[in-house]
Amino acid sequence: MKIHEIKRKITVGFGKTVRQRRRELGLSEEELAWRAKISDRELRNIEHGRANPKADTVISLCVHLNISTDEFYNIYPEEGFDYV
Repeated sequence: MKIHEIKRKITVGFGKTVRQRRRELGLSEEELAWRAKISDRELRNIEHGRANPKADTVISLCVHLNISTDEFYNIYPEEGFDYV
């Protein structure tokens, strides 16, 4: 697997996790974006796998969505670890 494919899987996986957890918590995009101090547009791009968020944004979203680091690291595709 190539590096860009691994990055894409991580970005898409994180976005799906964010969207799923946000919905489970009953938060609107606007509410979560406000809490995480990012724009609505940035959150939508993250949720749809079109943005590669900065570490600060990832941490903020994980905190506000109560996503543990274990859950976050499970987003990484295991097959990519052999390549790196």
